[in-house]
Amino acid sequence: MKYSKKKIIEEISICYGLAPEYAKVFVDHAMEEFKAVEVDGRVVSREL
Repeated sequence: MKYSKKKIIEEISICYGLAPEYAKVFVDHAMEEFKAVEVDGRVVSREL
């Protein structure tokens, strides 16, 4: 199942009790680390 960046930020914010702006920083860093991009509303790895 693939999620949008917004949905991932919401889930991390809820699960870890982070403010959305902190969850966004976490997601941005993770996407950079895993070379992921958002395509058609879904986060996918550029390496796949």
